[in-house]
Amino acid sequence: MSTRSLPVLLAEDNEGYSYLTRRLLERINPAFDVQVARDGQEALSAVREHPPRLMLLDLVMPSLSGLELLRHLKSDPSTSAMPIIVLTGHDDDHNVRGAYQQYANAVLIKPDTPERLQAALSALNAFWFHHVLFAPDRPPSSELS
Repeated sequence: MSTRSLPVLLAEDNEGYSYLTRRLLERINPAFDVQVARDGQEALSAVREHPPRLMLLDLVMPSLSGLELLRHLKSDPSTSAMPIIVLTGHDDDHNVRGAYQQYANAVLIKPDTPERLQAALSALNAFWFHHVLFAPDRPPSSELS
């Protein structure tokens, strides 16, 4: 029986980055059940089949861009409340502004070292899974929407 009970979807087309991110997330929080989608269409299917508690979304992906996927998920009542953290290697105002205009919950500029990535993911875990999703006035069993 698996002890992993917090589904997290990582939508990232870079295989090396997704491998490292998944490993770090599962080390930071052993309860995370991290699924990886390699493109926007695969991510959309994964959300429909097994809705995650949190999604980490790369902006630049094949078949359906991160911004297009974000727009779709935030406009659908069944997924609009799902927290989506945008990951991007592009720190220009256009990409960040576009993500927030599509109602991203946060934007994380991809850290340039594994140590910085681990620190950023640890902070995301502490904030989202200890203060927002499982806040004292919001029990873990409550629905997001």
